[in-house]
Amino acid sequence: MSIRDDVFRAYCGGDVESVLSNVKTMKKAGIHLEVTTLVVPGVNDSDSELTKMANFIAEKLGKDTPWHISRFFPAWRMDEGEPTPATTLKRARAIGENAGLENIHIGNIREWEMN
Repeated sequence: MSIRDDVFRAYCGGDVESVLSNVKTMKKAGIHLEVTTLVVPGVNDSDSELTKMANFIAEKLGKDTPWHISRFFPAWRMDEGEPTPATTLKRARAIGENAGLENIHIGNIREWEMN
């Protein structure tokens, strides 16, 4: 969900360094992997955080690693707030493209909402 440890601990209950280390190990072992980022408004949608994530993928996992950028919808334990705006997902895609990522996929949104 986040490349920031404080956010990862608060929402996922673990430490982000362990996850990042494991995905790097998987990549080195030749295991196919894809990264999904659930973009939550006000939590992990800043240009800075999205740039750090895109750069991590490009530099540590390879520019050909698929990055799935998923739209958040309030539900269950996170039932407050608004869905991620399409403009945020477009901005995240542009950030990924600027980092050189080759396989960026937007999820949880209708195609017409991205136009």
